[in-house]
Amino acid sequence: MDKLHEYPHSLKTMVVAIEKYYAGEPIKLICRELEIDPLTFNCWLAEYRHIAVEFIDLKAENEKLRKMFVDLTLKYQHDTKVDHDGPESK
Repeated sequence: MDKLHEYPHSLKTMVVAIEKYYAGEPIKLICRELEIDPLTFNCWLAEYRHIAVEFIDLKAENEKLRKMFVDLTLKYQHDTKVDHDGPESK
C-alpha cells in the first residue's frame, strides 16, 4: 500500500498543516486545530519536508508571476487606450 494511503487524513490536511508549520505556527496548535496526532505530523514533516518546501516556493513564484501579469496587462490596456485617444489627449 502507498504510504500516503496509510494516513487517515487527506492530502489537503497534510499540505495545510505543513504550510502552517513553515508560516511559524506552533506544532501543538496545528495538531489541535487540525486534529492530528503530533507524532503523525512529525512523520509527515520528515517524509514530505522537501516536497512542502518546493511547493511553498512554487506558490510564491506563482503569486509573483500573477502580479507581474496583472501589472503588464493594466499597462498594456492603459498604453492602448492612450494610443487610440490620440496625441492631443496626452
